Amino acid sequence: MTPEDLKKMLPRPPAPDLQAEAATDHMEKLLAEIDGLVADMAARQKRRTAIPDGWEMVPLERRPAKEKITLRLDRDVLDYFRETGQGWQTRLNAVLRLFMHHRTGTEDE
Repeated sequence: MTPEDLKKMLPRPPAPDLQAEAATDHMEKLLAEIDGLVADMAARQKRRTAIPDGWEMVPLERRPAKEKITLRLDRDVLDYFRETGQGWQTRLNAVLRLFMHHRTGTEDE
């Protein structure tokens, strides 16, 4: 009896289920992608709710002589300021005022 004859007598290992392996690989990739999306959503939520550095330094006093206007803002900018709660318009005005003073080199009275 030759070694080849002995090999023929040994039970063959089951054939790999390639379809099941492919499905498992695909499922693992999908789960990894979902984990990434969940982590990204959590990071966005944290950024959305986090108070930016220096935010407490933005003066919130109300000044007389406000003028009612129509202003078009990007939706994400508007949503961000609205999510900061009551006084969001005053905060938006204060941020614009700080930007104006920075650009003009003037100081707030």
